[in-house]
Amino acid sequence: MASSQPTSERPRTVLGMDPSTRNFGWAVLQNEKLLISGVIKTKPSMTRGEKLAHIYQELESIIEQYKPEAAAAENTYVWLRNKDTSMKLSEVRGIVLLLLNRMKVPLSLFRPATLKMTLTGTGNASKKLMIKTAIEMFGNEDIDEHEADAIAAALALLYEPDKGELVA
Repeated sequence: MASSQPTSERPRTVLGMDPSTRNFGWAVLQNEKLLISGVIKTKPSMTRGEKLAHIYQELESIIEQYKPEAAAAENTYVWLRNKDTSMKLSEVRGIVLLLLNRMKVPLSLFRPATLKMTLTGTGNASKKLMIKTAIEMFGNEDIDEHEADAIAAALALLYEPDKGELVA
């Protein structure tokens, strides 16, 4: 993890996200402390519209409760090999952009390697190393891969804000 400390000019409370239609990871950090993290889960029986509405409502509740000053996520690169997955990811990103814009929470996107480097110290970290590092940092044994990715996004925003692309 980067050794620089957050400054007063950087956001103090941030929301990290790992957007997905099945397991939407999220984490709220205040400075270097993990306040809470979780996964917004949808059911296979839900329609795509129901999944998006559920994610939107849950994320809206998280933002209302913790009032992050800024948010961060991985800048995913959608490959055309799986158009259905690409469409689903685009849809969930669209509702996230809409919600954050509506709630006036700026969003920065970071390259995957930047997130991995910020959390683990290596830009090609495995999911297993991401989880292990997040658990060691915050002492929470229940962190899963989606939460670890969200924590990495939040940390990148705290430590490396200039490496992100402000999109909302």
